[in-house]
Amino acid sequence: MRFFFIILTIPTLLLCSCSEPKQVESSAPAESPSSSNVQDVTPEEALFRVIESSAEMGDWAKCETSCRSYLDAKYTKRAAQVSYLFAVSFDKRNMNEDALFYYGKVYNRYRGFIVISAPSVQRILEIMWERDMKAGQQVGEGDQVARIEMDDRKACYQNIGLPYINETRNIREKNPDITDEEKALWDSVAALVKKHQASLLIKPMKQAPEEAAEAKAPAPPNR
Repeated sequence: MRFFFIILTIPTLLLCSCSEPKQVESSAPAESPSSSNVQDVTPEEALFRVIESSAEMGDWAKCETSCRSYLDAKYTKRAAQVSYLFAVSFDKRNMNEDALFYYGKVYNRYRGFIVISAPSVQRILEIMWERDMKAGQQVGEGDQVARIEMDDRKACYQNIGLPYINETRNIREKNPDITDEEKALWDSVAALVKKHQASLLIKPMKQAPEEAAEAKAPAPPNR
C-alpha cells in the first residue's frame, strides 16, 4: 500500500585567492578559476545543482523531474538529499499521497540521517493526522487503490512516530557529532509524537466516562 510518506543546507565552497609574485612576462593568459571549476563539475554534480536551484526558486515541477532523473541514473553521492527533495516536491504541490509514499522511503532508507529523516517523519505525521481516514476506507486511484487497515491517527503514531523516536533516540542523546539543527528537528518530532499520544489517550476516556472516573480516583493507601 502506498503510504505516500529544510531545504537542506548544502555547504558552500569558499574559494580563497592568494596573492602571488608578479610575473615580469607572461606569454599565455591565466586560466580563470571559474572556467576551471566548470570543467571539474561532473554530470552528477551538475544535475544536483539544478535540483538545488529549482528547490530554492520553488519550481517544484522542475525539481521533481530533475530528482527523478538523478535517481533513475542511480547516482549515489547526493542520493539521500535528492530523495528528500523528491518527496518535498510533491508535498509543496499538495500531492499528499505521493508525498507520503516518498517521505516513507526516506524514513525507511535514511532513518539515521536525522537532517532529512526527522522532517520527513514530521510531515508524515502531520499529513496523516490531518487526513484522518478511518480503517476500511480506500485511498488511491485505479490500480493503486488500497484499503486503510488502521485509522490514520493511530497508525501514524503507533507505526511511524513512536518507532522513529525509539529507534533514533540514541543518536539524539549519545552521538557526539549531532548538530544543533539535527537536535531541534528530532525534538520537534518527539514533541509531536507526545502530543498525538495525549490526544489518542483522551478520546477513549471521553467515550467511556465511567472508565475516566475510575482512572481519576485516588489510589488506595499503602498498607
